[in-house]
Amino acid sequence: MPVALNCMDGAIILVNCISTTLVHKLLEQGKPVISVSYNYYPLQTESVFIDNAGGVRMTLNHLKECGHTKIGFAGDTHIADIALRFEAYKQFISEQGFPFTL
Repeated sequence: MPVALNCMDGAIILVNCISTTLVHKLLEQGKPVISVSYNYYPLQTESVFIDNAGGVRMTLNHLKECGHTKIGFAGDTHIADIALRFEAYKQFISEQGFPFTL
């Protein structure tokens, strides 16, 4: 990655897949940096966050409209984005009175 810094016009970084040190080097070179689902604060990067809960609700509403009532969830809830999705899932399941078990 450090070698590639000189070949880049900017970077879009998913979650925190590169170190703060490398982000800082990109910014020092005047290159734009956009991070997705992560904030490199106090570095001056643009950040984009996904509406995890909204996406889950849309998906679950679609499944409900298709007649599904036993809807499972799989994912590593130690990952922040997945934990947010799981919370939205549990809330939806509870609101609909669907069965829930761990």
